Amino acid sequence: VSVAAQTFVLITAVRILLRSRKVPAATEARMKRYQSESNRHAERIRALWQISSCAGTDESRVQAVLDLGARTLRPGCEVIGYLTHLENATIVIDVVSADSSMVRSGPTAIFAPGTTLALEHTLHGILYKNRRSTAWNDLSEYDGRGLAYEAAGLKSLIGAPVQIGRQTHVLLFGSTHPMNDEPFGEDDLAYLD
Repeated sequence: VSVAAQTFVLITAVRILLRSRKVPAATEARMKRYQSESNRHAERIRALWQISSCAGTDESRVQAVLDLGARTLRPGCEVIGYLTHLENATIVIDVVSADSSMVRSGPTAIFAPGTTLALEHTLHGILYKNRRSTAWNDLSEYDGRGLAYEAAGLKSLIGAPVQIGRQTHVLLFGSTHPMNDEPFGEDDLAYLD
């Protein structure tokens, strides 16, 4: 057997060995991702159960929705929830999630209940027009447009129109982090709905 043939066999064996070492690592990474997704889905199911079994006034139920949504939409990422409505081309913030440190301090504190924002300085118009849940994973695409979210330090949003009585409200969740690494997906939109 020639040296060239032996070299070829040796190189092929090394390649096979290296490929076989990658398979367990890839499988382990995939299993960790599945476990993380399963844990997130389980937490969301628990949150939905808590909301459905929440007793009290309509106001306390809305507050529970915002608080649980802010905690479970993206665990490990600070998220703040808002319920807003449209009044004379102005967005009015009705309720804000209460258990976020972002609510009490920092730039997002400017979005307190009762705050009004010009419709043209928000993305709410898209939600009212399309009447479906929508996500914006990176608001830097809108830099320079004078959106109110910039002043609040929000970098990503996900929202849904919600009919309450005769009035359409918007349920909106924002984060100070862009969602580039793990963009909002169909499961997030379904959860919001």
